[in-house]
Amino acid sequence: MLSKDDAAPITTLSRQSLIRAIRTAACWLALLLLASQPVIIVIAHLHYTGLFFYLGIDWAMFWAAARAFVSDGPASVYDLEVLHRHLMPTYAYYGEGVTLEQVNPVPYPPLFQLLVLPFSLAGPVGGFVLWTLANVALLGVAIAGLARRVQGSSRAITVAALLLWWPVPSGLLVGQPIGLLVFAFYRGYLALERRDDLRAGCWLGVLLLKPQYLAPLVLVLLFKRRWATLGGLTAAGCVILASSFLIMGLDGVVAYVSTVLGYADGFVLTRYKMTPETMISWRGLLAATVPGLGEREGQALLALLSLATLALLPRIWRGHWAPESPRFAAQVLATMFVTLLVGYDVHPHGAAFLLVPGLAVHAQQPRAWWVKVGTGLMLFLPPITSFFPPPISTEPGPSTFAWCIILALAFFVWHLGRERPATESTRDPARYDGTAASIPPAT
Repeated sequence: MLSKDDAAPITTLSRQSLIRAIRTAACWLALLLLASQPVIIVIAHLHYTGLFFYLGIDWAMFWAAARAFVSDGPASVYDLEVLHRHLMPTYAYYGEGVTLEQVNPVPYPPLFQLLVLPFSLAGPVGGFVLWTLANVALLGVAIAGLARRVQGSSRAITVAALLLWWPVPSGLLVGQPIGLLVFAFYRGYLALERRDDLRAGCWLGVLLLKPQYLAPLVLVLLFKRRWATLGGLTAAGCVILASSFLIMGLDGVVAYVSTVLGYADGFVLTRYKMTPETMISWRGLLAATVPGLGEREGQALLALLSLATLALLPRIWRGHWAPESPRFAAQVLATMFVTLLVGYDVHPHGAAFLLVPGLAVHAQQPRAWWVKVGTGLMLFLPPITSFFPPPISTEPGPSTFAWCIILALAFFVWHLGRERPATESTRDPARYDGTAASIPPAT
């Protein structure tokens, strides 16, 4: 028989094995919950609406625009009649009785069309598969690079969980270039951490493809006088503008600008078909919770809320610009919360930008309780509200997410306000620069 001294290590080992088994089971259950929402949506839409009505709808527009770009000229991608003609082959993949109500133009410059062109050669379905795989690969690189910082968790599980986080598949399923944009933001963020400001600006310039995700950060860079970063952004903008003039000419550039503005020329009644109630911004929250709000009243209230939200940026960024400080990741995360709220065309996939500063905050040790709680809420509320929608608006899922963003922003403003701002004179090299205390850099 075993003595008490011999049995103690076995008991401890058994308890540790049991804890590991419980943690492993919990991880798999969490992944199953995260995967359930996109899987159910894919199955339902394939059965009822087929392809390119919802699944791949944005990619279908890109594919049709690429065809128009080649056959009818670069500027034709902003012509709705031409776009509709090239989109017609995708109607064969629709479900029975499903018809597209309205064709929207592609609000991207010609450089983006040149990027899409090689994928479009594989046809609408093959191109959609290749486009999705390319975006998943870019997202995987970004998430895996930041996941290296997270201690005490499996990198594979972290990458899988975040690839299944609803904003990511919601962008991938419709064909948004979310991988390209998040990867560019990730590289820009890393360059800011290294104080490589010019390179950071060049990478962040890729977000000019969707300027609504960049505007508040540009205000921060102006406020903090980060001229090198702004120079890189300007250089990227000049490349996009000059190439647009060279490829399309003045008339094409005017058509492109008009297309972009057409998505933001009203509160609910816009030139192109939109669904603002499905957005996660102030605009979406107002449209979903107050469906009878008039255009004039909606625009006035939206402007008031947006200006009040932007006014929080100086408080978020008070103190010295210190990307070496753990405070920096929280500041960027709070700025992206502001960005999502004030953006005029911000759908759930826009929240994928939160992955970059969010992972940086989550990786900091010791991990505060509010980081754990906030991570759990952000990860699991989207699938939970899909299965058990709260009666808060006409679109409970996006509205719940918008309220989470509002509460998270309020907390970060309070949290950053009570912390001592970083300064060159008070920055502790042992805390920020020491190899033992610092966060491992992502590559």
